[in-house]
Amino acid sequence: MGQWYTLSPEVSTKKPSGDRTQFKVLIVDAPILGFVGTMNLTVRIFSSELRDERKYLLRLVIEQGGGSTLLRVDLPVRQF
Repeated sequence: MGQWYTLSPEVSTKKPSGDRTQFKVLIVDAPILGFVGTMNLTVRIFSSELRDERKYLLRLVIEQGGGSTLLRVDLPVRQF
C-alpha cells in the first residue's frame, strides 16, 4: 500500500503545557486502489510523555468518478 496521505508537520516539538500544534492532513489518493464506498479511519493523538491517548473516528467517502477518484471526509468536529 502506497502513501495515500501527507501529514504536515510530521512530528511536533515539545511545547509548554496548554500550547497547541496544528497538523494538516492532505489526502492525495484512495487508500485502497479501486475501492468505492465509505471507509472508517481512526486518528490517534498521543504523546510519549503523556499517558492519555485520544482517538477520533472519521468517515472517508470515496465516490466513483469519471477520471480521478473523488474523496470526501465527514468530520465529527472541526478541530481536534
